[in-house]
Amino acid sequence: ASITSIMSLFMVTYMSRYLSIRPSNALWLNSISICTYSFCCLVSGRLIDLFNPAKVLKVASIAIFILAYPIFELISTRETLFIILGLLLSAPLLACIMGSIPMLLIELFPVQVRYSGIAFSYNSGFSLLAGTSPMLVVFFISATGIKIIPAFFIMLMVLCALPVIIFLNKRFIKFENIKRRH
Repeated sequence: ASITSIMSLFMVTYMSRYLSIRPSNALWLNSISICTYSFCCLVSGRLIDLFNPAKVLKVASIAIFILAYPIFELISTRETLFIILGLLLSAPLLACIMGSIPMLLIELFPVQVRYSGIAFSYNSGFSLLAGTSPMLVVFFISATGIKIIPAFFIMLMVLCALPVIIFLNKRFIKFENIKRRH
């Protein structure tokens, strides 16, 4: 949730406020990124079908951890081509991360409490993380003066989430093996 919040919802503000890009240009650049993300959602859905959502989530999370800094370095050049390249690099990773979560949540909860379990966990996680992430990034940029803080914040969020992702991967593999036996 925090990665999506930073990479899409906060990006226009980040580019205009901290990189001095005209707000109208930042909005267009972010729109290109969101359109690319939308297309990538179709591709990530196919990847999830071919492999499994836990594996796709793990690979995409590790990839965004590795690429967060280069992505924000590209964006911070303030050169349109490099900004677009940075945003386009992030789109498929976001699609794989966000596309995997609903499938994993379905498998995580038993049928009797599935809807309430998904609703509570997804909405509480999204509101807590997506709602506070931009505020924390703004605070850390203001406190340190380091404009590339969003990259480090994303990397920190991946490090926090990775143990859960690994647990979900093991649980999903075990669940898949049980389903195959029946």
